[in-house]
Amino acid sequence: VSNPLSRTDKDAIHGELKPYLASPSDIFGKEDLNDLLAKRPEIERRHYKLWLSSASVLSHMLNKPIFDRSSWSIEETLLTASRYVRTANHDLAITTLEKLHVVIITGEPGVGKTTLAEHLCLHYVSQDFQLFTVAEEIRECEAVFEPNKRQIYYFDDFLGRNYLEALSGHEGNHIVQFIRRIMRDGSKRFILTSRSTILNQGKMLIDNFQHQQLDKNEFELKVASLTDFDKARILYSHMWHSGLPPEYLEQVRAEKRYRVIINHKNYNPRLISFITDSERVESKTPKDYLEYVFQTLRNPADVWEHPFAAQEDDFGRAIVLLVTLNGKY
Repeated sequence: VSNPLSRTDKDAIHGELKPYLASPSDIFGKEDLNDLLAKRPEIERRHYKLWLSSASVLSHMLNKPIFDRSSWSIEETLLTASRYVRTANHDLAITTLEKLHVVIITGEPGVGKTTLAEHLCLHYVSQDFQLFTVAEEIRECEAVFEPNKRQIYYFDDFLGRNYLEALSGHEGNHIVQFIRRIMRDGSKRFILTSRSTILNQGKMLIDNFQHQQLDKNEFELKVASLTDFDKARILYSHMWHSGLPPEYLEQVRAEKRYRVIINHKNYNPRLISFITDSERVESKTPKDYLEYVFQTLRNPADVWEHPFAAQEDDFGRAIVLLVTLNGKY
């Protein structure tokens, strides 16, 4: 029935309907029906009269893209969770989030900012936080913000991927205000990522970044912060889950050649993911694979071709070429 029923009400109804009703638990009042609908939200969405006055359902309908995107993001992260290596950086970032509720993960391309951020999100989802993955602007977060509800927001490359995409002062101030709002709300977490160079540019463009002293929220991710053991674990995990035939993996293991990879000056997680991608080496023999690995380490041009060509503007590419041709690596 659509009326609220107390335990006394149910006992009275049960007494009247004996022996046709087995127990009071077979009587459903308003609260029971709402509990059932909460477990089966697809039924509520299917019948508009059930959700027309529901604020949560209306919010879901109006902001469906971010709900769908966030759900898909969790599924994608789960697919890569098996190869993720939890290093000291993971625990330090969680410590920052627990203390300040906001962390800005910064670092150079390929260092693993996005991977770390995604698995931090997964950690909080396992703690019953609701994830919202932002695509374009901070207004997406504000549209789904619910006070006193465990929510975590994730904004990847929040300042864009090159200087021309750096946010205007108005939008930047908008983000700073939302960060302050999150820092005062113990039920929320906010994870942002940005390349170090872009974040520094944003600080120059947006006065509020300096005024609010957001440096304390920065968590810089560096390859240098990874121990040799961390590097070895990352390599091992990627090789184990790569799908490469054993004879290919043996080429890396034999004579402890993996040490060359771990200690190489060009080592970073993105490069390791690249050289352990089985689809890239289908036409290579095991011996060719070893040469491919070492050649990619010496000259990782293929690894950085897309970021250089697609993610940098003409000005950025010119700077890279000038620095490289001048011999300043």
